[in-house]
Amino acid sequence: MTKDPVYNTYDNSDNGFSNFVLAVTRPNTKNEISDFFSCIVWKEKAVYTSKYIHKGDLVGITGVLQTRSYEDKKTLEKRVMTEIYVEQIELLSKSNGGNSNYQKPNKDQNDKNSTFGFEEPEYTPNW
Repeated sequence: MTKDPVYNTYDNSDNGFSNFVLAVTRPNTKNEISDFFSCIVWKEKAVYTSKYIHKGDLVGITGVLQTRSYEDKKTLEKRVMTEIYVEQIELLSKSNGGNSNYQKPNKDQNDKNSTFGFEEPEYTPNW
């Protein structure tokens, strides 16, 4: 996690989202090379992410790559952005600079596939 997630809402309901960037170091390279991925997480997972996950934490995610385009308001150029729409996120370890009072939420022991009790989002590919 390159910096703390930013929680936003786009209306007055519980429909919030968090944005964050993950740095992933490429394995087996002479020089340490990292790639940076923009991620977005929705609703309850966004609240969890902004509350418990911070800069420097190691997280595991699964999700879907989404590419979108937009027009830059300053230059009026068309831009293309690829993001990971996060379906599951799990805190793997806290950074050394993390909150010392942190306690990892308990996973449901009966459901090894659950991620801190959040349901899987319904996803239907457009193919």
